[in-house]
Amino acid sequence: MGFFDYGAVSNRERLSGEPRSTELAGAGAGVRFDRAPWASGRVDFARQLTRTSLSDEDRNRAHVSVVVGF
Repeated sequence: MGFFDYGAVSNRERLSGEPRSTELAGAGAGVRFDRAPWASGRVDFARQLTRTSLSDEDRNRAHVSVVVGF
């Protein structure tokens, strides 16, 4: 599965040095799986597409989740 996210915000009452508005966009892909009725999981990878003043150097993120029930 693939995805694209976009968000924009504006600030009506800014503090000194704060931008009036900012935008953020990201895209990525993920895989979901089920193994029997007792196990499932997912692996997601995303990349931040826009830079902001709050961005760090590493704009990639990966998340892994495995759920086992009994």
